[in-house]
Amino acid sequence: MIQAVKAASAIALEAPPNPVPYGQPLTLTSIVVAPPGASTPTGSVVFLVDGVEQAPVLIQVVSGMAEASLSYTGLLAAGSHTIQAVYLGNSSLDASCSSVSIVNVSPGVVDGPQVADVQRYGYHALPTSFVVTFNEPLNPASAQDTANYRIVGLNGAVEPIASAVYNAATMTVTLYPTKQLNLHLIYHLTIIGTGASGVADVSGNLLDGARTGQPGSNYVGTLTASQLVLGATVPGGPAQQAKVRKELSQIVANQTKQLAKKTPRAKDAGRPEGQGRGRSQGRPRRLENPGQDRHQGPSQGRQHEPPGCEEKAKVIEGLFGSGGGIGPSSFQTDIHCRRPVRRDNLGYLGK
Repeated sequence: MIQAVKAASAIALEAPPNPVPYGQPLTLTSIVVAPPGASTPTGSVVFLVDGVEQAPVLIQVVSGMAEASLSYTGLLAAGSHTIQAVYLGNSSLDASCSSVSIVNVSPGVVDGPQVADVQRYGYHALPTSFVVTFNEPLNPASAQDTANYRIVGLNGAVEPIASAVYNAATMTVTLYPTKQLNLHLIYHLTIIGTGASGVADVSGNLLDGARTGQPGSNYVGTLTASQLVLGATVPGGPAQQAKVRKELSQIVANQTKQLAKKTPRAKDAGRPEGQGRGRSQGRPRRLENPGQDRHQGPSQGRQHEPPGCEEKAKVIEGLFGSGGGIGPSSFQTDIHCRRPVRRDNLGYLGK
């Protein structure tokens, strides 16, 4: 039996761009040639990146040349890497290998993860939670460390965080405060992106909270009612939903005005905090309780309830109930019985 002799083939690897910026996809291309008189090469080519075989690529005829191209999607680390192409041959052509090429990957600038969005969930009787979305996967240990998150009210009070739960699939961290947070109040959220234990991605790059293009800075944002996610439906049906949305829009408007007032005017820029341009500047502050003597101790200067306070509270309780509902006409009295306090449809006290 006479065995057919295969013709020799040759394969050349086109030189890729050198150096290649870090993180940029790399396209590998090879050309297979046959000796004169032989048919155009067919079959497959296998590329090797640092000695690791990639999936075979079918040869395509482009402008009369037998080519095979592969878009390498793996992330090459900064440094030098070897590239080689191997033609597997066919029934009439022998297999062949290209020479080894060297590709250099430049370090480039590697940024850290950034905060993409913050949403609030929970109102009325539901617990408060905040869902922070990031733009890339995080290191789970740093993402779930509650010490990396801080919620502070405008009065400086710190709201403790019970847990931080990381979801790798959605690249989100859900923060659960230890108590419900008043929807009418404004809070500040700080996410730590500095230090050895700060929030970082899976490669160890710290958070770019300030969006400077460099890792290693904290994120500082404002938490307001505008971030509340109500959902498609609310208890009580469409009518109640309309009331809730109306009240929510009013809360958002009030908070927007409050934040605008805290923005320093151009004429006041550079003034120490608390020194505005009003006539009251420099005046001594009045005592909280006008009836309290300056020389009285803490136990002697307590504010007394106005006459008839207890009777007023009983009357209001009899009219609207002691538990306080969630409807717009539900009222309670504050601890000093100065005036009724309205409980809105979002379940929080608003004066």
